[in-house]
Amino acid sequence: MTKRKMKIGIDIDGVIADFVKKFLDFYNKKTGNNLSVKDWITYNFWDFIPMAKEEGKKLMDEFYSLEDFDEIPLIEGSKEVIHELAKQNQIYIITARPLRWGEKTKKFFNRHFPGKQISLIHSRDENDRTIYKREICNNLGINILIEDNGDIAYQCAEKGVVVFLLNCLYNKNVKHENIIRVNNWKEILEKINELNKIEAKNG
Repeated sequence: MTKRKMKIGIDIDGVIADFVKKFLDFYNKKTGNNLSVKDWITYNFWDFIPMAKEEGKKLMDEFYSLEDFDEIPLIEGSKEVIHELAKQNQIYIITARPLRWGEKTKKFFNRHFPGKQISLIHSRDENDRTIYKREICNNLGINILIEDNGDIAYQCAEKGVVVFLLNCLYNKNVKHENIIRVNNWKEILEKINELNKIEAKNG
């Protein structure tokens, strides 16, 4: 039986790209601090440092503008699993990176996923205005989202999207019947395949 083609949305930073580690390398070098991944306990880093939100955003923009930003490593397994999922499903990359960093983000994907039919969508415009991922999923008919932001995961789950939430310190308290917690990309592929089998059986 042919599998139903699913529409799968995938976040970038913290899901495909190991943003936290690379940003902390930049931040520690700039400030002389020694923060590690275990210190990142809220989604927005300026909340746990702490610092003013505007100062935090300026730091983020500085990081985005550096060559280091172009060298963010992939999270283990993300490339292989996305290649596998893209064979029979429609993949949408939905990132909260501002649209002004669109060209850099495109280069990132062309380097790691050359020739793949993957749509890239920014959920923040040039002026940092938010386009909610729950609305993007609803408008495009995306029925699965792979995410690390707990708030976004919950909002999308409330709209009926099945969310695979990668476990981390800053989303540990988020719960919903449509949220499936996972530890790595191997688990994501296994659980999506399980969903496919259930849907095929119920057919």
